[in-house]
Amino acid sequence: MSILPLRTRVSALWMREPSVRESTVRAGNAALLAANDVRGQLFPFVAERLEASVDDLVAADRRIWVKGNPDRGMSLNDALQAYQYADNPLPIVGRGAWIPPTEQPTSLLTKNGNFSPSYSFMTQAAEVEVDTEMGKVKVIKMVTAHDRGQPINPMLVEGQLEGSIMGGMGQALYEDSTCIEGQQYNPSFLDYGLPLSWRCPRSRPFTSIPMTRWGLSAPRRRGRGRSLHRPRPLSTPSPMPSAWSSTACP
Repeated sequence: MSILPLRTRVSALWMREPSVRESTVRAGNAALLAANDVRGQLFPFVAERLEASVDDLVAADRRIWVKGNPDRGMSLNDALQAYQYADNPLPIVGRGAWIPPTEQPTSLLTKNGNFSPSYSFMTQAAEVEVDTEMGKVKVIKMVTAHDRGQPINPMLVEGQLEGSIMGGMGQALYEDSTCIEGQQYNPSFLDYGLPLSWRCPRSRPFTSIPMTRWGLSAPRRRGRGRSLHRPRPLSTPSPMPSAWSSTACP
């Protein structure tokens, strides 16, 4: 199944939140159900024209033909035009709605719960250099592995992984809100540290595409960058105590 931007429009009329985190799996499954609805309306008409059984029809590359005989078929445009001129009910509208099953109550205090059809897993490793005299920390290299599911835009996924490394570095090493007795001492970006581009470490992202029962090859329900921000502050500083102790006590 190929999805061309100029021919396909998928709109989520209602979602739990207006973000990309779950739109792929929700809208994707809804679009699949809507496509099956369209096929159920159009295939009986085409089967009658081709003098074949509905179960023997195959659709791909904007054509519909009889299984095992590609020449015995018609284009999707011809099928829709013939359907229209046959004075059938118009238009053909496919409807689909999909919401992943959840377990109620969704509270970890009473039971495990099930909040999503799939869950992301990730791990990172950081190589850091610590100047024990000056107290400076430099991230030399970062490796991240992410169970990301089927990517729609692989280059964008890689870019989010690399961008999240900088975001995580900022949380771990630079972005510190200093408050003393309820008074914030760095309320502006002049005092609030942010990592600069030249501090970006060498990075290498790894990803995997495990299958799930929902048929979309583990659509992990969120933008990669957002999910990577959470564990990065934990992985980046973790080597520092070891580095400090190693240099202080050789």
